[in-house]
Formats: sequence, structure tokens, C-alpha cells
Amino acid sequence: MKINLLLTLGLVLISALHAHGLAYDKNADWQEFSGHWRSILLASSDHQRIKEGGDMKFFINKIKSHKDNVVFDLFLKEGEKCVPYAMSAKKEKDSNVLYVQYEGENRIYIRNRDGSQALLLITRNIQEGKKTTIVELYGRSKDVSEKMVTDFNNVCKRNGIPEDNIIDMTKDDECYRNKEQ
Repeated sequence: MKINLLLTLGLVLISALHAHGLAYDKNADWQEFSGHWRSILLASSDHQRIKEGGDMKFFINKIKSHKDNVVFDLFLKEGEKCVPYAMSAKKEKDSNVLYVQYEGENRIYIRNRDGSQALLLITRNIQEGKKTTIVELYGRSKDVSEKMVTDFNNVCKRNGIPEDNIIDMTKDDECYRNKEQ
């Protein structure tokens, strides 16, 4: 009886994690994602954080994986300029989850991947007690599979992120357009 109860409780917890978009790819290795990337789609449960000048609106340039950390080479917009910014995230022990202190506490999860050509990340941010979910889709080129876009949209829906809080970074981000030239 106790075993059945524990199994049921475990299944309920797993289902709850999936329902809230917390399911992630525990087998992915950050090393396979080292190299150049492009921002494709960006979403946030708090639109203010990703609008122009928002503290979580980044343009990804490169990911560099090391033994204990992953460095994201990014661009941030300051006025009309795209300013390089490096963010170093620590790998959590026995997991591929990353932790970084930036505008609060952040945990970065690999939600899905399309080989090494597309990467879907979920960031859970806690800033002064307020929780924000950021969903990012990166591609090696600006064309990613429909499956990855669909998965991105589904993760946004499961996390209560409205369509108005989704930005097509290939069109709206000056840093991205500058990189194309």
C-alpha cells in the first residue's frame, strides 16, 4: 500500500513538472552546444524584462562550455549600440542545469534540442522574490525546424506566457540584423 502511494505521488510530481514546463533534457551535454548561435525567439512571463532596454533581452553570439561552467557571449542593447557582454554560468553538480547570478538568481534548463542545430532553453529567474520564466530558442542559422518552434510555443503556453510576450529576434533585434551584414 505504501509503495503504491509513493509511486502515485512520484507520478503526480513528474506530471506537475511537465505541466509547468519544467521538464528538461537531463542527458544533453553543454559541450555539444559550444560555438556560434543566433537568437530566434524570446519570451518572458514578464514582458517588461524583454522589451527594449529590458534586463533579460539578450542577443546570443556564442556558447563556450568548460568543465565547470558555460560562458554565454551575448550582446545587450544600450541605446542604439549593441554592447558585448559575457555571462558565466556554473554547472550544478551531477546535472546539466546552470546557475548564474544576474538580475537575481537564475537556473537555466535545456528544454529541447534539434541535434546540435537548435536549442530551446528555459530560465527560471527569482529577483527580489518575484519569479519570472524566460524561454529562448537559438539556432545555428536563422532557420530552425517547425518542431522546435512548436515546442517553443507549447512551453510558452504551459508557462502562461501570452503570445504578446514573444519576440521574433530575427526581425526585431538590431544586434541580430547587424550580425547578418
